[in-house]
Amino acid sequence: MKVTILLVLITQTWLVSSYDLTVGHPQQGFMVKEEVLNYNYFPFMIREKDYMYSGPAYQKIVGIEVLDNLHSRATVVVTAGGLGHSFVSLRMRSERGTGLEYAMRIFVTNGL
Repeated sequence: MKVTILLVLITQTWLVSSYDLTVGHPQQGFMVKEEVLNYNYFPFMIREKDYMYSGPAYQKIVGIEVLDNLHSRATVVVTAGGLGHSFVSLRMRSERGTGLEYAMRIFVTNGL
């Protein structure tokens, strides 16, 4: 009985898992960028897209939050900049045959 319940919980977790990215402490900064990144799908193809944000030099990034709205197996990674910098570069990669839809927010220090 316990093994069956555990197996069901693991299966449900695997079915709804997605690859969100949360870096730093978003609640400690001011949100300067909020955008929904949406890229259509191509059958049997993997989509890769790069996204760049650059702000003023005195505003350092303290948090990045990128949430997968499709709850797919798509991934997102920081390729340049990020925490402590005034810029960030993100690379998103979809599953084969699916699109990309991420809710992206960037938080910075006031810096004044």
